Order: sequence, then C-alpha cells, then structure tokens
Amino acid sequence: DDRPRILGYRILDIDGDTARADVELLAFVSEINGVSPASATYDFAIEQQDGGSRLSLIGSTFTPHYPGQDLAVPTAVAWVEAAQRCEDDARERLEYDGNLLGTLGLAESICGAAGAATASVGRLDSLPDPSAVLNGFGEQAAQWSRVVAIQNVAGASPLHVVLAPLGDHWVVIGALSA
Repeated sequence: DDRPRILGYRILDIDGDTARADVELLAFVSEINGVSPASATYDFAIEQQDGGSRLSLIGSTFTPHYPGQDLAVPTAVAWVEAAQRCEDDARERLEYDGNLLGTLGLAESICGAAGAATASVGRLDSLPDPSAVLNGFGEQAAQWSRVVAIQNVAGASPLHVVLAPLGDHWVVIGALSA
C-alpha cells in the first residue's frame, strides 16, 4: 500500500483521544507512491473498542520531517557541476533511482560548459510549468519538492533542478530548461 512503513516509534504524549508519537519511517522516493520521509510526528486518534483502546489511522494527522531546504542547493549545484565535467556516474549518484523528469538530454547538453553555477532555492510553484513533476509524482510533490534555479552556466539558458527529500538529504528527480 502507499502508507509509509513504520520502523520504530517513541510516544511523546497521550492527551484524551490523541496519542502523539515521533515515528521512524522507511524513507523512499517513488513515482508510484511519492515520498516517504525518514521520520514524522503522528497525532494518532485513539478509539475505544471492545473494552480497550486502539490507534486509528482515520482521523490521525501526519507531520513529515524533511531535511532543510538549504541542503537542496549544494546537491543541485553538485549535480550541475558533475554534468559540466561530463561525469555521468557522479551525476547519477545524486539522482533518485527512477526516471529523471523534465527536459530530455539537459545534463548532456551542459557537458563541457564553463561557468560557476549560482543557485537559489524555491518551491515547485516557482516553475512556469510544474506539470512534469506533478504528473510524475502527484499533487503532493508541491509540498515536499524543492526547485533550485541555476544560472551562469555558459551556453545554457537558466535551468531548474527539482529535488526530493530522501532521508536526511535531497536527490535530483528532474531538470528543466527555464
């Protein structure tokens, strides 16, 4: 199923009909199921059943813990620099294990390009057309993805590197010409 897989938990508080817990999850990035963070805070609804109490996912809330968006910038810049150096293996280590979304051949087109990339981070709605990411990962991508705008790569128009959180770091899921 598409729910995050719980690996462990620590109960923080029980207050009436709610139990709050810090939860360790199996982190992943998938075009089928989107993103599962490495950890989250759950506010589980407590239901009384058969003379006892049970936690219910219905009515529970989930607050994911993602790495800081400032960590997305060095990943995107390293990806661009590896593409500029034509180092496919180094570039691919910064990507998730699925199909890279966006402009086909973008990484190859900046192979050998000069210029020190400058970058700024934003959200998916900063893209003129985020449909490639939304179609690939679903509407929730607007919440968890980050877009790093890259400039100053010689011979290339500004480009956008799209990243997803994976555990405590970010991975590249797409690259688009601006």
